Amino acid sequence: MCGHPTGDCAGKSEPPKRLIGDSPLETLKASQTIFLDHDIFEERQIVPGRTSKILKYRAGMQINVEEAKKLGLI
Repeated sequence: MCGHPTGDCAGKSEPPKRLIGDSPLETLKASQTIFLDHDIFEERQIVPGRTSKILKYRAGMQINVEEAKKLGLI
C-alpha cells in the first residue's frame, strides 16, 4: 500500500492517509447482517424486584450490525 516492495511501509515512505473504498464501507453497514448461532435473551423487569429472561432473537436469525453492537456481539 505504501509503495515499499515488501508492503510493510518500512523506510522513508509514509503510511496511507486514506484507504480506497473507505467511505462506501460505512454505507454498507446498514445492509450487512450478522448470523446468530445461539439464542439471545433479554432480561426484563416484570414487577419491582422480579425479572424474567425473554427470548429476543432466536438462533438462526440475522440481525443488522448496529443491533449486534448494542448486544455486545461485535
